[in-house]
Amino acid sequence: MPTWLGRPPDALNPGQIAALYRAPRKGCEGTKDEPGAADFYYGEMEMRRARSPRAAARNSARGRAERGIPTVYWLVSGYGLRAWRAIAWLAALTALLAVAFHAVGFAKPPPDFLLDQPALRVPIPLSLTDSNVQLTAWGQLLQGLLRPTGPVLLDRALLALRGRVKR
Repeated sequence: MPTWLGRPPDALNPGQIAALYRAPRKGCEGTKDEPGAADFYYGEMEMRRARSPRAAARNSARGRAERGIPTVYWLVSGYGLRAWRAIAWLAALTALLAVAFHAVGFAKPPPDFLLDQPALRVPIPLSLTDSNVQLTAWGQLLQGLLRPTGPVLLDRALLALRGRVKR
């Protein structure tokens, strides 16, 4: 609808629509209809994420946080319902941090470990907490980033898979 026409007086805002999604979701949960409840939950969360900018502008810092948290939750794991998103983020984070560790993370290169062929020597640290591995300040920062985010992303993926299998 064009913005110059304004909003019709009987139109519902996203907060009201979220409440409309919430009631059938709770009903589906009460009857153990988990697939139906998951669909209503996704719709409810989409409406919570789509709250009007005017409502967010009333208290700007709180409004940004209230919109930012559901947006990150949607982006990372589809509100805990999309396992592939969490797995993709975990794979991307692992690859990105591996490159970052290789570039700036190690004070001295870790010892080489032989793979199948003696001519192929690849530096692979067995653990970032190994006594032979010395991290730079950047490496410690990267390790601090990896420690909480890796398990959280894995948790989101496993919970979404559990919900999918449970159906």
